[in-house]
Amino acid sequence: MNSVTAISAPQLIGCLVNFTLYGVLFVQIYIYRLNFPSDNDYVKLLVYFIFIFETAQTCMNGADIYRWFSAGFGDVSEFSKPGLSPIYTPMMGSITALIVQLFFCYRIWVVKKSYWYLPCIIGMISFAQAIAGFIGGVLALLQQDVAKRFDDTAVVYVWLVGDTTADTLIAIAMTVILTKLNSGRYRQTNDVIAKIVRLTIETNATSAGIALLGLVLFAGSKNTEYFITP
Repeated sequence: MNSVTAISAPQLIGCLVNFTLYGVLFVQIYIYRLNFPSDNDYVKLLVYFIFIFETAQTCMNGADIYRWFSAGFGDVSEFSKPGLSPIYTPMMGSITALIVQLFFCYRIWVVKKSYWYLPCIIGMISFAQAIAGFIGGVLALLQQDVAKRFDDTAVVYVWLVGDTTADTLIAIAMTVILTKLNSGRYRQTNDVIAKIVRLTIETNATSAGIALLGLVLFAGSKNTEYFITP
C-alpha cells in the first residue's frame, strides 16, 4: 500500500463509520425521547448535550473530508494537514468518553454504594485518558503535520489504554453488580435485570472493543494512520 493510500484510506473509512454511527445515535435519541419523557432533567440534559456535541464533531469531520477529497482533490500535500481532526478525534472524543464513563461511575455508586472504590478508580483512569487525549489534540494542532503526531506516543498510549481500560472495567463492574441483584425470587424482575445486564455488556463491550482496536492498530502499525479509523 503506497503512502497516499495509507493516509487517505483510514480518513475515508473512519468518516464513513463516523457518519454511520451518528445515524445510529440519531435513532437512539429519538427512541429515548419517546420512551423516557419523564426521565430526570439532568439525565435529559446530559443526553441532549452529548447529541449536540457529537453533531458538532460529525460536522467538523465532514468539513475535513470535503477538504481532503473534494476541494483539495489531487493535492497530496493536503493529506499531511490534519485540519480539524485533532479537535474532533482526540480532544472531543476523549471528552465524550469522560462524560459517559463518569455517568456510569455514578450509576455504579448508586446501585452499590459499598463498591465506592470502583467508581473512584474508573473515574481517575477516565480523567487520565481525557487529559492525555486533549493534550495530544493540542500538540497535533500546534504541529499541523500528520507525520509528527507519532512524536508523542506516550500521550497517545495513555489516551487509548485509559479509554479501553475504563470501558472494560465499567462493563465488568456493571455486569457483576447487576447479576448479584438477581435474587431469583421474582421472574419479571429477573428478566428486567437480565435485559439491563445484556444491554450494559453490549454497550460497554462495543466501546471497549473499538478502543482496543485503535490501540492495537496504533501499536501494531507504526507510523500509519490506521488507528484513527475506529
